[in-house]
Amino acid sequence: MKNLYKLSTSISLFFVILVFNSCHKNDYSEHLSLSDTFEINLVKEDGKVKINWTLVRSINFSEYRIYRIQDPDIYNYVYRSNYVIKNIQNKHQLSYIDDAPVYLGTNYYWIEIFDNRGVRTHTSNMLSISISEIRTFNYFPVNVIFDVEECLLGFNSDKGYGNSFTLYNFERDEIIIEASIFSPHARPAFGKYNGNTELYFPAPSQRIIIYNASNMSENNHMSLPNNRMAQSIAAADNGNIYVVERFGYYLYALNRTTGSALRFWQSYMDGSNQMIYSQKLSKLLSFNNSNDWSGFLISTALNSDGSINDYESNSKWVEGDYYSEFRFDPRNDDIYLFPNVKKFNANNLEEIPLNKPLYLNDIAFCEYFSYLAPLDQKKIIKKDLNDEVVETFELKGYPINVFKAKDKLVVIIVENRSQWPVSNYHLKGYPRNTPFGIEIIKL
Repeated sequence: MKNLYKLSTSISLFFVILVFNSCHKNDYSEHLSLSDTFEINLVKEDGKVKINWTLVRSINFSEYRIYRIQDPDIYNYVYRSNYVIKNIQNKHQLSYIDDAPVYLGTNYYWIEIFDNRGVRTHTSNMLSISISEIRTFNYFPVNVIFDVEECLLGFNSDKGYGNSFTLYNFERDEIIIEASIFSPHARPAFGKYNGNTELYFPAPSQRIIIYNASNMSENNHMSLPNNRMAQSIAAADNGNIYVVERFGYYLYALNRTTGSALRFWQSYMDGSNQMIYSQKLSKLLSFNNSNDWSGFLISTALNSDGSINDYESNSKWVEGDYYSEFRFDPRNDDIYLFPNVKKFNANNLEEIPLNKPLYLNDIAFCEYFSYLAPLDQKKIIKKDLNDEVVETFELKGYPINVFKAKDKLVVIIVENRSQWPVSNYHLKGYPRNTPFGIEIIKL
């Protein structure tokens, strides 16, 4: 009887162990076979992004948290829960489709695993992907400059830290250089000297560095008197460079040939955010935002030797809403202020009345046509000399800038409408971290 009891106990224990193993064999063997390496990969799928990840050992699993950002520096932030796009409680779900990635700009993804105590136990690698078929950048462009002969586009990025200047060749779809710049509102300029296209770059060290624009090799440099810093630059094609100093009231005329630097008092030029040289008028045209709702339009006459002619220079106070930029139409010597468009004659700065209100981000001109970038439409409007609409070009986003190249339009676009006039006029009503793309329209 005693032996029978032992046999019965042994059989019962055997069945308990058998049942236990049958219930837990799969989980236990899976746990032993899994890796500690937590990795993701990304796949583009018709404007969406599929995130796949590996199954890893995780004790007391609670959830996956999937993150998407546009600024990779956020990856190092302590507080980043605002960037979670999905929480998944199923441990064995190993993929997710993000149907709302940023179209313009770069999408960065990573995943974290949390246990049932809310403790992060695993962090995956971070990968990036762009779903756009056009060139994109992650920060809104400030003070965009353009050179048609070398097919170059230059712009500053106002990141709030680590401000940079990017030079991009739109014909080759190639970034020539990304360089640090002391202020996003400092404006470089293209110019010609001895038949070569040069880039004049305001450096933090009170110097203007002169580059060969095609490859960004340094040719020379010039310094402003009294160690002043350059804010805005305009260049003539004869070696004359004109510079507005930062936090001051002086305009400098620098000569590439002689190395001279002459200083002229210009009381309304403090902080001028845009200045251009007109060979046709032999004048410098500039606009200074004195505050958020007004500014000074300035016409500075030049002598035959390139020096400043104070006696034939004038300025005009312009009242309005957040003027961000201006363009000069050499066909009829008109100046356009944006985005609430006002039109002036460049010779006497008299305002030219418009037939109806016009809201634009930019205009590009050629001999017989103008190309308008409307404030709130995803299109470019082509008009003739009679101001009649000839053609429209549909875009993938809202146009911020438009430039006319030899056989194409180069258009900077963003995904969303402008918040003008609520937001910063320097950024045309967009946050500084607004991604943008460069769309090319063949003519």
